[in-house]
Amino acid sequence: MQLDDTYLGGERKGGEPGRGSDNKQPFVICGEHRRSLGPPTFALIEPVKSFDNVSMIDCGSRRLAADAEVYSNGLFCFRRFADAGHAHTVLETSGGRSHRSPRRSLGQYLAEQRQARHRRAL
Repeated sequence: MQLDDTYLGGERKGGEPGRGSDNKQPFVICGEHRRSLGPPTFALIEPVKSFDNVSMIDCGSRRLAADAEVYSNGLFCFRRFADAGHAHTVLETSGGRSHRSPRRSLGQYLAEQRQARHRRAL
């Protein structure tokens, strides 16, 4: 499973900017890859209270098989999956927006797919 952290919520005039904003909901995005780190064959978007150790332990115990191998961007709380016995590989990404990044994160890939479906529906 490839994991990524993301938020849902936009800018609010006069509101707190950035990740700590009260109008943003944190999510863990999990993508199952059967062959390589190409497009996922299965994706799960799991709302979490925050990106802390307790939330990651809870998410992992409910959503990951005992033998699941985890790939992530190395966010500190994702280390809890290794503590729970999962093989954990940190993928090197340059971060930022996908049009600037040579390697997209799972969250960026899924957001692009969602936007493309929305444009086709219009």
